[in-house]
Amino acid sequence: MLYLTNDELRVLIHIAKSHQNQVTVGEVPAEIFEGYFDTTNPVEDAKNAFNKEVEVVGTVIDRLKDARINNLVQTNERLTHETLEQQAELLNLEKQFNIKTSASNDFGGFGEGEEPKSNFGW
Repeated sequence: MLYLTNDELRVLIHIAKSHQNQVTVGEVPAEIFEGYFDTTNPVEDAKNAFNKEVEVVGTVIDRLKDARINNLVQTNERLTHETLEQQAELLNLEKQFNIKTSASNDFGGFGEGEEPKSNFGW
């Protein structure tokens, strides 16, 4: 889950509205960054707003990437854990029924010249 700061949310909303109204992204009203500007020069305020917008968008993109990577790592860990549980279950079944499965061989097969054995005569 990714949580956005108020500034990030304001910038993204502004970008969405700008895109919808075909306004250039650089035309960011300085008031969306309350407290970021000390100048009364509108050109300087617009430049600062644009630079701040680029910075915020870059930060959001980085945070989205981090969240995606973390999600992939967690998914990988969960799948690895499930796989290990399934292998342990297969090994337990092997012992219980005196059979051989790919779980008993690290190379994923029955070994050279080996055939799976079971109590059922297969």
